[in-house]
Amino acid sequence: MTKTATAQTSNCSFSQLIPGYLVESGGILPTKLASSSDVGATASEVSVTCNGSFNLIISSPTQTAGKNFTPVSSIATVQTSTGLSTSSDKQNSSLPLSAGTTPLSINISVDKGSSIAAGNYSFSAVLTIVP
Repeated sequence: MTKTATAQTSNCSFSQLIPGYLVESGGILPTKLASSSDVGATASEVSVTCNGSFNLIISSPTQTAGKNFTPVSSIATVQTSTGLSTSSDKQNSSLPLSAGTTPLSINISVDKGSSIAAGNYSFSAVLTIVP
């Protein structure tokens, strides 16, 4: 299972340093896929370089591969190395970015609400820079 991060920007540039990996969680018959280290997964590591101060928002995760399902919940969270964060479930919430390069960690959590079929799954979240 893999996770990717994509970016949209006009005054900033992104580079993916480490792709993230989702693992199953939720017991004997897993219902969730997550990329947090507390379940043995790997968050995506991205670096963003901006030429001024901007805000960053993150979209809800979108499934890009695997047996399609409609999750009962799905959240993408982006966090700086200093601990500032925002997530896709916080409406009108953004993460302030200063000029320069900021390392970011992106986690995705998707809950199907019922057992997930064996297979390879991929989800992405879009990072958007806003003034």
